[in-house]
Amino acid sequence: MDPRQSVNDRPREKSTTASNMEEALPPDLATIKNADLFKMKPSTFERRAEKTLAKAGLTINPSNLIDTDSNEFNKIVENMSPDQKKVAAELRRKGKNVKHAIAARERKRLELQHLQV
Repeated sequence: MDPRQSVNDRPREKSTTASNMEEALPPDLATIKNADLFKMKPSTFERRAEKTLAKAGLTINPSNLIDTDSNEFNKIVENMSPDQKKVAAELRRKGKNVKHAIAARERKRLELQHLQV
């Protein structure tokens, strides 16, 4: 590769395409609700979240923090120290972001699949 080539002219590595993503997903994924996508198997996020909660001295399941509504979450964290509340709120925010990202990817995959038909 010539170092003088611009970034756009360089050959690109193989990226993940919609067809590659379909092969990696179970066949009945289209019927799974968005909330169930996060619960299929313990994700890397959940394992990290469990470690972070343990470091903060909390024994709460990360999915309980993420999936509860805001009133329940506030009841859960009301007896925590300020540092523990901060950790719980951050994990909740990040967990919700992960769930929404997974759902967005699934919607995009289904939309591409629909357009290809």
